[in-house]
Amino acid sequence: KGGKGGKRGKGGQGDAAASEATGDFGTLRREAWPKERPDYLYFRLYKENCDTGEAVSNIARCVGRSPKQFTFAGTKDRRGVTVQHVCAHRLPADQLRRTLLHRLWDKRVRISDLEYKAERLRLGVLQGNCFKVALRFVPVAATDGATGGGGSIIDKG
Repeated sequence: KGGKGGKRGKGGQGDAAASEATGDFGTLRREAWPKERPDYLYFRLYKENCDTGEAVSNIARCVGRSPKQFTFAGTKDRRGVTVQHVCAHRLPADQLRRTLLHRLWDKRVRISDLEYKAERLRLGVLQGNCFKVALRFVPVAATDGATGGGGSIIDKG
């Protein structure tokens, strides 16, 4: 009884060729998620001259996932050089590392400090955010009256 709709072999195991990799970055079916591994992969996202949504969308495209599976605590300045935490639901760390070699990987984006955690990163969880602001091309005359203003920013944010 061959042909379409035929039964699988003994024990429900499919054909070995059907489970082989179909591309450079994964297989048709996903392996089961290990029970002892937390559900969320956190990583630090370093980006230059692109906004957070653009960087995350690029990572999602390269890893073959929807951008909706990635969360971040807030968007960062498009024109700045920024680092922030991003979290992905059930994304294996080795799969994310392999995507660095993907031909569509954006060279303005880097990742580091991959670790698994049980809780999802939520919008607005910005504890520990620290900003270093560099003012460029500000005329010296414009800073003459601003000598005492910096203390207020340091004290009150």
